[in-house]
Amino acid sequence: MINTTRIKGGDVVRIHAGETGHFYDTQCVIPYFIGHFTIEGVLHDGLKPVLGRSFTGMSNIVDFLEFEDAGESLEDSITMFFFANDNSFVIRDGCGITIRNLKICHFDEVLDDEIPESVLDRYAAIESSNDLLIADPGIVMHGPTRVEACEFESNIVGATMICVSSIADAQEAHITGSRFYHDFVGAVVLETSHEFAYNTLEDCYLTGVMMEKGAHGRIHDNLFLENGCLEDAIPEWRSGLLSHFDIVSNVPHTQTPLIYSNTFVDNYHALSITESVPSMQFLNMPILLNNIVYYSGEESESAVYLTDVDRSQIRSQNGLYYCDENWMSESDRYLISCDDMPDTNPLFYQTTENKFRLTEWSPCLNSGLHPLVPGITSEGFYSDYHILDAGYHFSNVSSEMGPVENLTGYGRDITWTKPPEEPEGYLVIWEDGSGSMYGSAYPQTTSYEIDAELEGLGFWFGVSAFSSSGQFGMPVFIQM
Repeated sequence: MINTTRIKGGDVVRIHAGETGHFYDTQCVIPYFIGHFTIEGVLHDGLKPVLGRSFTGMSNIVDFLEFEDAGESLEDSITMFFFANDNSFVIRDGCGITIRNLKICHFDEVLDDEIPESVLDRYAAIESSNDLLIADPGIVMHGPTRVEACEFESNIVGATMICVSSIADAQEAHITGSRFYHDFVGAVVLETSHEFAYNTLEDCYLTGVMMEKGAHGRIHDNLFLENGCLEDAIPEWRSGLLSHFDIVSNVPHTQTPLIYSNTFVDNYHALSITESVPSMQFLNMPILLNNIVYYSGEESESAVYLTDVDRSQIRSQNGLYYCDENWMSESDRYLISCDDMPDTNPLFYQTTENKFRLTEWSPCLNSGLHPLVPGITSEGFYSDYHILDAGYHFSNVSSEMGPVENLTGYGRDITWTKPPEEPEGYLVIWEDGSGSMYGSAYPQTTSYEIDAELEGLGFWFGVSAFSSSGQFGMPVFIQM
């Protein structure tokens, strides 16, 4: 039904979940003539609808160079390559859509099968990253697409975000709030400035995110957990993030993705910067800001792997590296580091259940380069509301907790009533009205007495309720 002119711009296509084990066996191609519409999964009993495809089996892996050597342009070669492979979900050039609340996966014999060893062995032996770009993908995004709150499991490539520079106006693809689990490669981010944010990438066999062909996307506020776990794969490619270059022409000759406010935990390498073949590339230099790199064991591989080529470099600022002092594979001539914290424990509040919150003693608090995203808060046990921390973050305001009510002030006393939800406590901040915060407190009751020295200065006091999971309501302000 999606491949039809019956669907118009602004329409919503809803796919309903079935019982446990139910899935839609589909190869879905979104044609270019459809304008923006939404594909939305409808959950039942907490289950997302599943779009599943079996692996391509023992058929030959289609070589990308077959198309490039035929004299086709890069874009035409990529398009031909998509349709020569058995893709599960392809979004064509010119079609901008939103996809949310779906689980997209591949399987061997039954749903929820992990990638079989025979398939892993085939892909682990590949020496060119080109042949990984769109191999048994969950979704191929060749248009300004938004993917929200989806799950990608056991795909060779979970999602491929391709160059869409041929499209006027909006040219970016976005993946947010999604989970990548047991994929060979979680996501591939190519040439255009795509956004990849607020995602979790866990146990991906080769790498969580592979950046290729002049990628200059924004990779921020993600959790990378134990990626690069396949021992037989190429060691320098095993990583949370792989910044790689394998095309010699017709793409941007610099690759400088912005990687900020992420948390990397127990990946084989947190970041690998490398290339497979001598290329025309001028520079492969990721920019890292406000990241946490953490290894729980006493011994680890180098957190950052740099191939011994001058054009492979790194710039790092306001990051924390806790990796037994083993964080660079090459000499400092490849690195410019500013205000980083080497060999420092981030003091997570809780490392179980993948909730790497920060304690109130964490050195990551207030240590981020906060002009990047002013006003965003960290995954701390308590939010500090205003000053950016290192590591991944979530929005301060949540629909899970409403604002306080009936806020009033008399003398030095501020009182309010609790929101309909049951809060864990309250956060009170005071600022001068320009956004500059001067202090904060965490009362447990519905009242707060301001200090005598703050009385009569005209400060604005904001009160937020927060839940036991750290979700904050919209602050309500009063001037005292």
